[in-house]
Amino acid sequence: MAGPLGVKVSETPASGRSVPPLESRQQRLLQVLRGRQPLFAVLDAARDPRIRWLNVRSQEQYESLYEGTEGRALEDSGPYLVRLPPDSQLLEPLIREGWGHSWGVYLTCLREFRDVRRQLRRLLMVKIPDGRRVYFRFYDPRILRVFLPTCTPVEANAFYGPVGHYLMESEEPDVVVQFTNRGAGAERTEMSLDAQQRAAAEMLPSRAAPARSGALRQVGEGFKIRPEQMRVLADVPLKNFQERVRVHLNKFFPKECRALGEAPMRELIRFGIKRANAYGLAAERDVSKYIDLMVVLGREFDTDKRIPWAAEILRTRQNPATMLLALREAAKRHLESSP
Repeated sequence: MAGPLGVKVSETPASGRSVPPLESRQQRLLQVLRGRQPLFAVLDAARDPRIRWLNVRSQEQYESLYEGTEGRALEDSGPYLVRLPPDSQLLEPLIREGWGHSWGVYLTCLREFRDVRRQLRRLLMVKIPDGRRVYFRFYDPRILRVFLPTCTPVEANAFYGPVGHYLMESEEPDVVVQFTNRGAGAERTEMSLDAQQRAAAEMLPSRAAPARSGALRQVGEGFKIRPEQMRVLADVPLKNFQERVRVHLNKFFPKECRALGEAPMRELIRFGIKRANAYGLAAERDVSKYIDLMVVLGREFDTDKRIPWAAEILRTRQNPATMLLALREAAKRHLESSP
């Protein structure tokens, strides 16, 4: 399972198609990450089967954070630690295919591979306020970027150990987020990959923070998650859903999204979730369909007197599938008859 395997990353996918060059923002990201050394990544194989394939095809040192029977059972879906030297051929495909898709997080550390892996393994299981020990997906950037700001200085020292920086995508993939532990908690800095912004070196300090000696509260209990942190983490699934809806709307309603603008679109999504829930729509797919109708018919189509049929259908309180189908068919007839 551990490398190096002595096989270089193929620059031609299995389909035989040539690999496109990196976009300008991806080139800037590559420059930033190559400048953060010693660099490692924790990749979540559950996010995409290509992650496991890229690891196997690479010549870089990598190993699952799980061990024994557990490691073998989760070989295709567990988290992997990967060493990424400055000339790594793996880094470019990771950026091209995985950045912006929550494939994992990057980190810097002056210690040996085995020491980094030992520190990260301590974070896999945490104790939550009700006393249960649960898996902690800290290597998901959507989780880590909201969790680290909640850490006290003592907690940050324990979480980081010898790690200097954590780097990951922001909510917007054109922004790199870096969290550094300097003894007063996780310090967040950002860098835009937009060509009009300042150079990377001016925005993200690359000097590694000194290693902290704070040991994990691990004697028989492991890292503890406080109630306040649990409340923050509980919001992550909702925020992730909101982001998926935003991506969906930009894909299928690009003109409407451009006309509305980014901030109003996000507010529309939040409002749409509340309105859909008020009509008994709870499943993500159903809520997303309701928001689609908002984009097509108007933010408050459910109370719009110009289309009374919408309110009539919603008042029937049918099962979600029947109600949404009726709304869609009525909306289609309405649009076809509109001048």
